[in-house]
Amino acid sequence: MENTDLVRQAKTEIRKMIIARIREMSKEKKKIRQSDFMSEQIAEHMLEHFHEVIDRKQYEEIVVNLFTELQERQRERKESPNGKKKIIETQNLHKIYEMGTEKVHALRGVSFLIEKNEYVSIMGPSGSGKSTLMNIIGCLDTATDGDYIFTGENVSYMNDNQLAEIRNREIGFVFQTFNLLSRTTVLHNVELPLIYSGLPAAQRKEMAMGALGKVGMLDRVKHKPNEISGGERQRVAIARALVNNPSLILADEPTGNLDSKTGDDILDAIGEIHSSGNTIIMVTHEEYVAAKSGRIIRLHDGLIASDEITDNGKNKK
Repeated sequence: MENTDLVRQAKTEIRKMIIARIREMSKEKKKIRQSDFMSEQIAEHMLEHFHEVIDRKQYEEIVVNLFTELQERQRERKESPNGKKKIIETQNLHKIYEMGTEKVHALRGVSFLIEKNEYVSIMGPSGSGKSTLMNIIGCLDTATDGDYIFTGENVSYMNDNQLAEIRNREIGFVFQTFNLLSRTTVLHNVELPLIYSGLPAAQRKEMAMGALGKVGMLDRVKHKPNEISGGERQRVAIARALVNNPSLILADEPTGNLDSKTGDDILDAIGEIHSSGNTIIMVTHEEYVAAKSGRIIRLHDGLIASDEITDNGKNKK
């Protein structure tokens, strides 16, 4: 990891320590306004004046220790005990929504690990927390408490711009409703993530054509979404998810708007993508869809009710 990343993580840890100390001092009725120090806009000010809360010598010792700890933690985050690369590790995730005077606990301490090239389904009834968990995994939202480690980086305290960069670079999304631009071609739809990445046109086209080839859609590149079937639209969406060669494919009810035969075809396509080395997380409420994956995590009332290997997963061990 680059030293700049270590500096950023060290600053995050320091912020957390500052906030904890400010809260402690507030309880002691010292003349410090907690809200000022909690503000992200003055985070750098907090760091510059860190010695006002903790003396300079202690500050320097903490920074040195943090760098050493972060380097060791980075090594641990990237690999599981069995030597496989970690893609996702969640540690005691909580998510609380405030609705007026009420607090809704969507997640109540969710911890799990997903390694490279796993194919995992997340299931649960309405209100179980699966949509909330999917949003956190996809860096569309952040947890209220706990840590989310994605490809070795703790994204729990990243700002909106950093989360957007992770989404565009590392995560490919496949949605139930396809989310394709209706007025542009199949090829341009698949190129979109590459445009945001700033790649030149020739390279974008080459990569998009490669992704479309993986899902059997090279004969539809000049068509618009309303000129192709639902199953073909989902194949285009899968190609768009693949085009950046992301660390994770996150599929939200990918067969929800399709008939059973077309849905089976899409599941076969996703299975082939997994077989080629991709890591896939699929959110679904259909048992037969989840059975196609290698592992099922079931949520209930914001907690993991079960985490089991499917017959499909056992056959691939």
